[in-house]
Amino acid sequence: MSCEKKQVYEQHKNSIQQLLEAANITWIPLNYTKKPPVVSTLLDIFKLKKAAKKIHREHKLDMVHTRPGVPALIGLWMKKTMGIKF
Repeated sequence: MSCEKKQVYEQHKNSIQQLLEAANITWIPLNYTKKPPVVSTLLDIFKLKKAAKKIHREHKLDMVHTRPGVPALIGLWMKKTMGIKF
């Protein structure tokens, strides 16, 4: 799960998807929000939390790995609220 810039995502989605599928990794791309500052970050956090809840409900995750920054906040939140290794 990640927030991706639309143009970059469209350009590379097929190759990224193939690599991840070969490694048996499910990727959930969400649109990255850039403007307005601060509010956009809060919106991304909301979207990531909502997606994380849904994914965990459907797949019962036991571990999560994230990039630094906002995704790491979501990983820490998942650890604290869902008991998932981070």
